[in-house]
Amino acid sequence: MADYLRTELITRAEELAALAEDWDGLAEAQPQRLPMLSHAWVSTYFEHRLLPGETWACVAAFEGAKLVGVLPLVISRKVAPGFQRLRTPSDLQTVSVDFATAPGRAREIIPALLHALRSAFPRFR
Repeated sequence: MADYLRTELITRAEELAALAEDWDGLAEAQPQRLPMLSHAWVSTYFEHRLLPGETWACVAAFEGAKLVGVLPLVISRKVAPGFQRLRTPSDLQTVSVDFATAPGRAREIIPALLHALRSAFPRFR
């Protein structure tokens, strides 16, 4: 993990809302340019599309105070003792949610996001 990147696990709507402008900037800079990568789409999904027993979290990467990466996750019920199922948001209207990273920096930011994910959820499937 890059030492100059700080990661956070975001689990509250207020914390997520504070990232909206920077997150949307990251989404617009992605080569896919999909609306499903935006804060507006993901936060609406979290509010209205989770199944019973599901919760959400986002792993965010910062360089100083600037958001440089985000990975939204849906956390499903435990699938086996001690294990949880993690997935990215998806349904019939949400075909692809992926990492959003600062342009040209995916190779350094994605490993930091995955390291934070493994730290927060050491036993997931």
